[in-house]
Amino acid sequence: MNTFYEIIEETNKFSIDEQETFVEILQKRISAEKRIRIIDEARESRLEFESGDKQTTSIDDIMKEILT
Repeated sequence: MNTFYEIIEETNKFSIDEQETFVEILQKRISAEKRIRIIDEARESRLEFESGDKQTTSIDDIMKEILT
């Protein structure tokens, strides 16, 4: 597998249209990965809450904890 910098150098050989398409593909992949991460974290949080490991709290309580 190429290193990051080798891949960057290879993209210089692409036309502008190809480079734009490459960027669009990367952005879509990144968005999809972030979406999966958020879904996984939400599932994990729900499981923790349902198992009793976590409890709900108010915004006021969170702010008090942050400010003290």
